[in-house]
Amino acid sequence: MAYHMSESGTCPNTPLSCPFKDAGCPVKLKRNEMDEHLTTSVVQHQLIQQQTITQQQQAMDQQQQAMAKNLSRLQHENKELKRRLEANKAFQNWTMWQMIDKVAHQHERMLSTC
Repeated sequence: MAYHMSESGTCPNTPLSCPFKDAGCPVKLKRNEMDEHLTTSVVQHQLIQQQTITQQQQAMDQQQQAMAKNLSRLQHENKELKRRLEANKAFQNWTMWQMIDKVAHQHERMLSTC
């Protein structure tokens, strides 16, 4: 009896949601009334699907714009970090040469006092 009354069953009086429920059709009818609904509601179902497609397209466009903005921000940030890294490397090289020069002068002074 449970299967008979389920959506997969065969009972003509079982209430079913319209197959276009996920697209937005709110209709819930008995199994034996569903074929008529599907036949008489083709245009409404197409309009519902078109609205859903339009909404999804708008959402995708907004997401694409947000991603483009994030990409631009990340590219700018990456460029700035590379610039800072290069400046840091240059400073480290300058510091290293300063230390080498200082050690060389100290070594020369030590040799000259001997």
